[in-house]
Amino acid sequence: LFIDNNWLNAESIKGQGTFYDPRDPTKEHTAVAVADVGKAAADILASPEKHVKTTYKLVSPPFSLNDLAAAFTTALGKNTTVTTVPYNAAKEAFMGNGFPEWQVDGILELFHYIDNESKLTNEKNTGDVASITGEKATTITEWAKQVAGGFM
Repeated sequence: LFIDNNWLNAESIKGQGTFYDPRDPTKEHTAVAVADVGKAAADILASPEKHVKTTYKLVSPPFSLNDLAAAFTTALGKNTTVTTVPYNAAKEAFMGNGFPEWQVDGILELFHYIDNESKLTNEKNTGDVASITGEKATTITEWAKQVAGGFM
């Protein structure tokens, strides 16, 4: 899961001050900012010998959709909310935006994992980005501030 997938919400946040999602807005999950993956990959490729036989889990600190809405409220200076929609409506919306059904089914499967508080989408070890790059992983609050201009 990439934090950056939230760019899909830009137009509804701009126009309506909300974003639509089928997940329980109180359930936390761990995603990762694409920039953090890039930094980690660059550091690993610069010194691969330091990372031989090592597996990393690149994730940010956990956040919920309510946390995401609060982060945008702060970053944008306007109230931002999450509107929960049924899973079948979310599927129709994704497919209406050109996503192939197989991909939508995969996205919704991940969303169900989040709703069910699966270990697969709520990693406890959130320190690997920092151990590789020397910088903490981007939080949802930091990400919202970084990209605020695209959501105004």
